[in-house]
Amino acid sequence: MKPFLTFLCLLATAVGLVAAEPARPKLTVADDGYPAGRKTPEGVACDLARAFIQRDAALFTNTCVRLYAGGNGPVAYAEFLQTTAASIQQEATRKEARGPKSIGKVFAARHLSRNGPASYGYAAFSFQEIMFVDVGVLLHNGKAALNRTMVIRDKDGLWYVHPAPQVSPLLSAGLNDEPASQTDFSAAYEVVYPNLAVTGAVITEVGIYTARPVETQAAPGVAGGNRGVLDSFTLVQTTTNIPARKGIRFGFRYTIQGTPTNASILLKTVGEHPPLKDPRTGKTQTRYEYEHQSRIASSYTAYSMDEEWELVAGSWKFSVWSGDKKLCEQAFQVVPDTKAKE
Repeated sequence: MKPFLTFLCLLATAVGLVAAEPARPKLTVADDGYPAGRKTPEGVACDLARAFIQRDAALFTNTCVRLYAGGNGPVAYAEFLQTTAASIQQEATRKEARGPKSIGKVFAARHLSRNGPASYGYAAFSFQEIMFVDVGVLLHNGKAALNRTMVIRDKDGLWYVHPAPQVSPLLSAGLNDEPASQTDFSAAYEVVYPNLAVTGAVITEVGIYTARPVETQAAPGVAGGNRGVLDSFTLVQTTTNIPARKGIRFGFRYTIQGTPTNASILLKTVGEHPPLKDPRTGKTQTRYEYEHQSRIASSYTAYSMDEEWELVAGSWKFSVWSGDKKLCEQAFQVVPDTKAKE
């Protein structure tokens, strides 16, 4: 196998999930590249995260579902909302911000596996739908966190979050038992990015890598006819001199520059190399290119020499393009493998 690999780390599992989907609704995202507003479950879940990021008590209150339930339920829920809003207001007075800094990942909304919560919500409170959204946030301390947000479509047709699902066990039964989400929100919509602009790319590391292949995809323009999806892409040696040895994977990591952050974009990868003759087809090639979905974020590309006929010394060069604009380029020199002769 001879894959040339270019994939965004966080989204590798979501790339192939949209090809067979029917027409998707259009969704215009906010300036940060993620959904917003109460028209979608993902939008309202992101707004809850933004309320804490921006320390905006009004946004928190407007995002939460109305008072409901009987007995002392509405009183307890109202007290929770007031206490949380007051806490956000207090946090806004601090000079040093804490907690979430930005949204880093949003998964597509999902229904609970159990039917009970949705049936109970509709019969008791006229809730039209109950789902949940997993939202990843980056923290001010440099760490990351994944928050599971319960969302409810109310009788007005709009979505709201339930900020404290644990106080409503019949509505939230099984919420925390659901497996981790895998599908990015962009797989559920035709995403429209306002003011989309790709301005360049910066190479952040170069060398020899290890990785775990998780999928192989056909790529007719690539020597060997395929490319792979990688996981755990790890730099093991910084160098541009690559030994011609089977199993060596070399490449570079880069960051796409532009706005909005995390916007989905179409890129083209071009590889130029010494003549490689595939004995299975008899074809010799010195260049290839292919298009792939990526993001305005960190990504990487690499080439793995898996066959004897690929072990050709000489100059290799890889470049990443957006339309007719070259974003970055990296050259390597593949040299005879001295270790093999020892």
